[in-house]
Amino acid sequence: MVLPGHGTNVPVKHRTLPLRAQGYLIRPFPLVDIPLGRFGSLINGIIDGSRQPLPFANFGDTPISIPAGTCLGIFKECPVAPEPCQVFLNLAEVFHGDQPCEEERRAEAKQPAGSPFLLRPLADDPNVQADISKFWGPEVKNQVQDILSKYSNLPRNELSCFNNGVTIPIPFKDGVNLNDLRQVPYPMSRKDMQAFGEITDPMRANGSPRTSPPRTTLTSSLPSIRRVA
Repeated sequence: MVLPGHGTNVPVKHRTLPLRAQGYLIRPFPLVDIPLGRFGSLINGIIDGSRQPLPFANFGDTPISIPAGTCLGIFKECPVAPEPCQVFLNLAEVFHGDQPCEEERRAEAKQPAGSPFLLRPLADDPNVQADISKFWGPEVKNQVQDILSKYSNLPRNELSCFNNGVTIPIPFKDGVNLNDLRQVPYPMSRKDMQAFGEITDPMRANGSPRTSPPRTTLTSSLPSIRRVA
């Protein structure tokens, strides 16, 4: 169990990989559940291919349990030539000769599996205004802004959560027992459909949305990373 704002070194299992000087790039598969405020992920870093615990961080608001066998990501061979990227330097250290801080000087020792560490939470974004695209023109943007203002009580983290003292503004049928409920009963409420239709119906009448062809399923040959017991 990984608590919110905390992390732990998770023991993982993958097939045996040859050691490479360039190492392997970790491509994590985040564990995400937006309505419940759940977001956790492995590091997005480089390892040498040996079996070792990998840091897993919980950036969400609810605890995360990782059952044994959960696929947490894949490995990808790092290229010999690095990809073009921007590099940021500590200018104070370069121009003023400031010494690195204690954390930078201290060599990071490999921690055993299960060693917790604390995440520093990010500051809240003071801008709470919805960022709406201008691609469809100012008229559509104003309509979307009006709908968001009208239905501002719908997009809340508390929705779809039961037995926690929260009153949901979506009425249920009288006499229904929700004790054994395991999923959201209404994927889209009537108010959601009405708000969604006010945007999409005019666009659909003009032929703006286009149906995307179904994607073909690709089988990956990259080694996967799974949680071990």
